[in-house]
Amino acid sequence: MIKKRIGLLFVFLVLFFSAKSQEDYISAVGLRGGLYNGITYKTFLNDQMAFEAMLTTRYKGAHLTGIIEFQEPLLYVKTLYWYYGVGSHIGFYDQSVSNTFNEYVIGLDGIIGVEYTLDSYPINISLDWNPMINMLGERSVYSSVGLSVRYCISQ
Repeated sequence: MIKKRIGLLFVFLVLFFSAKSQEDYISAVGLRGGLYNGITYKTFLNDQMAFEAMLTTRYKGAHLTGIIEFQEPLLYVKTLYWYYGVGSHIGFYDQSVSNTFNEYVIGLDGIIGVEYTLDSYPINISLDWNPMINMLGERSVYSSVGLSVRYCISQ
């Protein structure tokens, strides 16, 4: 697992330092850190609406989240935006918060955050808060703060 993470980080750094400049993007892929760590993919459906998919790990399992996000300019800075949205998740865990095993969860998600795309490199950075409600499986309400760094793969 460590070798895969080091390899992914190496590829990400090579892309970061060899990429040409771009201000805005259509699609981006990268890493997400926080309570849940994993990968994130974001693509715009139109000028103000995007779809974000996150595949993260926690409790020796996987968590897949899909969210529709609405994006608005922030503080009149060219590539600084705030966003909010709703979506859902499904997760499978070997161990859960209550120490039960082989749990699955299905639930609803919200998100609110800020994002900035660098002028010099095709890199997008976001910080968000993601509250979640498990409706099936282990019922619970919780949230996560995440920092994502994405490589912009299309203009």
